[in-house]
Amino acid sequence: MLSQTADHLFWMARYTERAENTARMLTLEAPARRRLPFAQRIMLKMKGVVASQARKQVAKRAKREHYPVPYAILEIWQKYGGNALAVPAQDPASIERLITHPTGKNLVRIFFLQERLKGLGKGEFKPRHVHVVGAGDDVVGASRLHGDDVRGLETEGQANDSAPHKAMPCIA
Repeated sequence: MLSQTADHLFWMARYTERAENTARMLTLEAPARRRLPFAQRIMLKMKGVVASQARKQVAKRAKREHYPVPYAILEIWQKYGGNALAVPAQDPASIERLITHPTGKNLVRIFFLQERLKGLGKGEFKPRHVHVVGAGDDVVGASRLHGDDVRGLETEGQANDSAPHKAMPCIA
């Protein structure tokens, strides 16, 4: 029993010594930190200007009240160096605030709806009725309603600004 305990202590000391030597090698012989490329150094010094220009580009495509996430990403990059976990919970750019925002809630809801629809689509699907929006009243619209893809289906077409109209049933 005593020799077994001594053996265990020997090996524990041996592994501790190895771990200590490994840690010493890693800290003393670690490669020097690389210097950032010139363009990145300039961008970090001019973070405010870069963020301002990026906000203008985002504003051309999305309103802040409808899509807060791109603006929050820019704010996190500018204030917290891109670390989203460093953002305090009360900050408008925090993950918690973005998820509880109405847009965030809708995006989560849409995600789960898509997943549910994907699950429903795994079985055999036989459509019976097709409604084509943007069919128009011209020849192109008629071809959309009576094309090969909808043969044998009850079809209904609608021009962009008009009420739906029944099309002739397509029979294969």
